[in-house]
Amino acid sequence: MAERAGGAIFAAGESKILVHERSASTDGAPPNEDHCTVAIDDLDATCDALRARGLELVVEPRDYTWGRSAYLRDPDGRLVGLAQI
Repeated sequence: MAERAGGAIFAAGESKILVHERSASTDGAPPNEDHCTVAIDDLDATCDALRARGLELVVEPRDYTWGRSAYLRDPDGRLVGLAQI
């Protein structure tokens, strides 16, 4: 476990869970709601493949301070992040 201001990171093997306080939504920031994120080797190619299968991205791939991420919704409407870190 690693603590950080407003949250903590829990690790088990190669998996990590970041739990943090919810902050106000801001322009240019990722969606501010509960979600799971999956690490992807090539984010842009993965997003191209998902679009080709008819999936719509909520947020197109873009660079953030932690890496490159994109967001979509699963069939039940839950937010899913894809991150190339």
